[in-house]
Amino acid sequence: MRTGGKKAVVAAVALVAAAGVAACGGQEQKAGSTDEIQVEQGRLHGVTEGAVRRFTGVPFAAPPVGDLRWAPPAPPASWSGVREATKPANICEQPSEGLRPGQKPSEDCLYLNVTMPSKPSAKPRPVLVFLHGGGFVGGSGGETDPRRMAERGDLIVVTPNYRLGVFGGFTHPALGRAGSFFLQDQQAALAWVKANAAALGGDAGNVTLAGQSAGAMSVCSQLASPSAAGLFHKAIIASGSCVTNHPAGALSPELPTVSTWKSREEIDGISQSIATGLGCTDPKTALACLRAVPPEKLVPTSAAFTFVPFDTDVLPQDPGKSLRQPWSAPVPVLAGNTSDEHLLTITRAYANATPETYHKVMTTAFGAKAAEVERFYPLGSYATPAKALDRAFTDRDWICATVDANRVYAKTAPTWTYVFDEPEAQSVEGDEIKPGNRPASTHGADLPYLFLADPNDKLLTPAQHALGDRLIAYWTAFARTGDPNVQTPPPWPPTTPTVSEGLTMNSAPDGIRANDIGAHHHCGFWWS
Repeated sequence: MRTGGKKAVVAAVALVAAAGVAACGGQEQKAGSTDEIQVEQGRLHGVTEGAVRRFTGVPFAAPPVGDLRWAPPAPPASWSGVREATKPANICEQPSEGLRPGQKPSEDCLYLNVTMPSKPSAKPRPVLVFLHGGGFVGGSGGETDPRRMAERGDLIVVTPNYRLGVFGGFTHPALGRAGSFFLQDQQAALAWVKANAAALGGDAGNVTLAGQSAGAMSVCSQLASPSAAGLFHKAIIASGSCVTNHPAGALSPELPTVSTWKSREEIDGISQSIATGLGCTDPKTALACLRAVPPEKLVPTSAAFTFVPFDTDVLPQDPGKSLRQPWSAPVPVLAGNTSDEHLLTITRAYANATPETYHKVMTTAFGAKAAEVERFYPLGSYATPAKALDRAFTDRDWICATVDANRVYAKTAPTWTYVFDEPEAQSVEGDEIKPGNRPASTHGADLPYLFLADPNDKLLTPAQHALGDRLIAYWTAFARTGDPNVQTPPPWPPTTPTVSEGLTMNSAPDGIRANDIGAHHHCGFWWS
């Protein structure tokens, strides 16, 4: 499912990131502004920009082209001399929608960026690996700018690409249990970090895996992947959950119930239909035939591969089922949502929604339970029908799914829950939020608060910049210690198997406050 994670970053953050990288590139010949490090594959030449050092376009796996299309990521080649790591690398193949000028999609895309404080540290720094969103069909590691996070949090931030769409989600009977290449690439990036953390000045034993939207779904998938064990030690899951699903009509009038995960068998069927359409019909030669198809002919099929395959070597089970079983490798978890995750989905799918729309969607989604749902979310309590639908689906599909999963995580490891509810947060997906649908913190609206590098940027007010600093403090404290609490009150209560407490956050003077998130969002009703 694509919920706009890619666009969420592009509009508000990616231009800042691109400007920062361009500035670095322009300084690469100035004395004292660059630096070199030795990683396993060879020497890297990066750039120092004020308080941070950056290494961009670093290969963590071999290009997945030719016979390596739909194959596990292979180790990157070594190089002689010094490799320039001052400019962005290719982004992974994806539809042209949302691309910025100069971006070059390619199958040769398994690169990552490293951002770290430029000042020396007597102790190894924590490492945070951030997985981008984009519905598994778009986005890149270069669309966020973690300079402020690295500087203020005194940690190393790594942002990798991973294969997308048909290149990341493809399965086929000829591949057997291979698949989930999204996840395999992420694990290859984590393995690279583990091998090279010391060279970066980082602590290979203190790695946090974080992600937003599709990146969040990736993080919870990695928690359920046996082959990811030991590659990270904490998890941040922003706007996603292993038990997230959307009932019929929640995403659009024609869609049935949708989950992020599909069985390998289901996706095999999709892949075989596409193979037939491309003329690759012989089962014995279909894979070789498909590997010879130019990427531009495959990209249009990517919309069929917005799901993460399970029943594969890397992901044996649906993570929602794995969650209910004894946790094999518990790690501390920080997970939460924006307060209006579903609003833009509703306004796109049901433009100018009326009371009749509200009743029809409720009936489609909840059937015999619709009347009861409407009693909890009565139309008269909301300014618009769209806002009423948003509240119901945000609670059910997003926030209560997160709380549900967090209560399970909390059985074996410290777990923390939040809701970001900045009332005037901009929609960073390019959609206008109509006045009647305010206040609202839509999907992705928290990202500029974490990844807007310039504290004077006018995108945010001074109070919102202060909120962003607090979010960064929480994330980086958690990455350092497994506890997001900072010295500034209020204290952040942990979520337990029976108590759904957490923090709600906005920029008002008393906007950061502890409450029972499960009770506030009617989770008991949704779980019944």
